[in-house]
Amino acid sequence: YLYALNLINEEFRLIPFSKDHFINQIMILYIEGLEQLNDEESLIYKFFKTASGEDRKIAIRNIGTNLIKYQDKEDFEKTKKRLTNLLDYRLREVNTENITNYIEELYGFIYWFRNSIFEEEWTINRL
Repeated sequence: YLYALNLINEEFRLIPFSKDHFINQIMILYIEGLEQLNDEESLIYKFFKTASGEDRKIAIRNIGTNLIKYQDKEDFEKTKKRLTNLLDYRLREVNTENITNYIEELYGFIYWFRNSIFEEEWTINRL
């Protein structure tokens, strides 16, 4: 995974489907609790530091299109907490830098609100 992550902005141009699959795998590792946002050695941390806006959008959008599936998970509340932490983490990042660097990624969050599994008040506060 680390090797592929180092090539994310280069080699994957040749095989776009693999890139989408790779990005989804990193997000699944996070959602399942195997990766931590605040660990500088984790794949998800490195992904968000190195990926293009388009790749970050793919990651966020794909989570959003699958939100309803997470409601069936045995540990749904834990998963929901990890997802809310991810959104808050990304919003903090946007607030520390030039927002234009994050337009594509923020667009991906539309799917989170359209397919929302979150409480209405929480959703409104994030908008």
